[in-house]
Amino acid sequence: METQYVPMTGAYDGFVRFTTWDYIETVVIFVAIIAIAVRASLTQHTTNDNYFLAGKRAPWWMVGCSLFSYGTGVEYIAGMASVGVTHGVSGAILMWGSAPPLLLLGFVMLKLYRRSDIVTLPTFLFQTFGTHVRWIYSGFTLALAMVKIAVALHYGGLLLEVTLDISSDAIKPALLCASALYAVFGGLLAIQRTEIAQTAVLLAITTVLAAEVVTAIGGPSQFTPNLPEGHTRLFRSSRNDLYPWPGVVFGLPVEALVYWCCNQVVTQKALSAKSDLDAKAGCIFCGFLNFLPPFLFTFVGMAIRVLNTPVALDDPSTAYFIAIKQYAPQHTHGIMISILLCSLMTSVASVLFACTAIINLEVVEPTELFSYGRYTQKKKLWASRVSACAVGGCGLALSYSIPLFSSDPWVIVLASSTWSAGILAAFVASAGYGSVLDIRPLPVAVMLAASFVVGLVKVILAEVSSQRSLPAGIDWFATANDLVMTAVLFVLYLAAVVIGSKILVECLPMAVLSGDSGSEGSQPNTSSPCDPATNMSHRLCEVSETTPFGSLDPSFAPIDDEDTISALNETYPSRRAQLLTYGVNFFAIALVVCFAIAINVWW
Repeated sequence: METQYVPMTGAYDGFVRFTTWDYIETVVIFVAIIAIAVRASLTQHTTNDNYFLAGKRAPWWMVGCSLFSYGTGVEYIAGMASVGVTHGVSGAILMWGSAPPLLLLGFVMLKLYRRSDIVTLPTFLFQTFGTHVRWIYSGFTLALAMVKIAVALHYGGLLLEVTLDISSDAIKPALLCASALYAVFGGLLAIQRTEIAQTAVLLAITTVLAAEVVTAIGGPSQFTPNLPEGHTRLFRSSRNDLYPWPGVVFGLPVEALVYWCCNQVVTQKALSAKSDLDAKAGCIFCGFLNFLPPFLFTFVGMAIRVLNTPVALDDPSTAYFIAIKQYAPQHTHGIMISILLCSLMTSVASVLFACTAIINLEVVEPTELFSYGRYTQKKKLWASRVSACAVGGCGLALSYSIPLFSSDPWVIVLASSTWSAGILAAFVASAGYGSVLDIRPLPVAVMLAASFVVGLVKVILAEVSSQRSLPAGIDWFATANDLVMTAVLFVLYLAAVVIGSKILVECLPMAVLSGDSGSEGSQPNTSSPCDPATNMSHRLCEVSETTPFGSLDPSFAPIDDEDTISALNETYPSRRAQLLTYGVNFFAIALVVCFAIAINVWW
């Protein structure tokens, strides 16, 4: 097909020229977002539930929009479009494959998290494996947050550089500062409320752009005859460099489970639901929304490939921004660029807010920092906020080095998926603690630390191998597909934890395993295994000593506890609650059916 050039509306010299309407749209968008955030920040307090979990009052539609918004930040929008250019519809599996993990989150994992009464995931692992795993996983999460922030800032700078000719290096600090102010003063409630309006506007305006771009090529029927072979198939050859079918079948589920079920940002948003039913409905709502991005973003990249746009073919990461610049309708550039910047800020703010929760509850509180003088809680919270901003600063510094690693930042996102193997192995091992597998904390801690090192070495070697030759064994590890390697590493990590635990149980005395140093004069540990004062306390102990109606204390005190009342309502639900439960289960089944249809159609 010959190269087609469509006149650029509202652009000159290759860049967008804002009209009066564009300036008005930009001002209205940002004023509305700021107003929503300020109003939300004035209606919450700084206690853990109110601040970190938005008071646990979020309805299902707010939870669903919030989860969807986090998964459609500007880095994911541009990334899915770049995959559309280079690999076609294969990238759609990232969003369509989120349906099973979201159902697992809503129906299984959130019940465990709520029963454990947690705010952060390191606390969940601490209740099982103790302090060392807690600290290692906290560091793991902060490191991944840096990568997430770096990639988001890089794409945000690229958006403004491609469309408005604004230097990306100069604008990145401003984007980070705006996101940090959003996270520090707004809190989760402000983030979630803005994400509702943001989701509606984003879906509407990106639908318009997708329709314009696909119309420019003559409709969806032009994809198959004008794209390389395999670009319209969901599952590619095993030799495909990015999405081979073994990686999609075995490795992608590992990454999806970690992203949706073992992710601090996602879990924190889901835990803010006002009830288990709202949490389930929110996850299902997000699952349905996730069917839209491939049509809105990946198809745009495929259309850009059909149009043979030279700049986008040379640098696929700019494909979506080129589409905005060349094919957006008149007077819509302002709202498109503004809403993408808002999605960037809420995405980065969500990550910074999750970092604040982890630093406050996993570092400051356990170590009793700032536990002196007056206003202790405020000092701890502000110290956590400043530390989270420091994490953002590290992400900013890392964003400047992204062009040195890869021409397409989306490759870095996929490369970081190898870290998912160790995280999922730790959570799966937590299910085997105290069971017939007898998983011990020490192998889990070693495995988590090793998985971080292995993932980091994999990313570095992959970059080195692209510039110089490496020995055969090392080169195989460096160039191996990230999704396939994720599946292999998950199996190896889990096997190492099980075998390591067996060795410890057989070779070391029980005193060492239970934390007793064995030194002279030490007394045997006679405390109850469920004693909260011991380091080996486990959440199952709490379940065994309590009932859905409270403790086993025979006294008949009046029922005035909210958790007890909630448990009674779950045991004896009303007719309305039963109908709502049936409705949620129906839509859960419908989500599974839609997932199966999507896989079958694009097989």
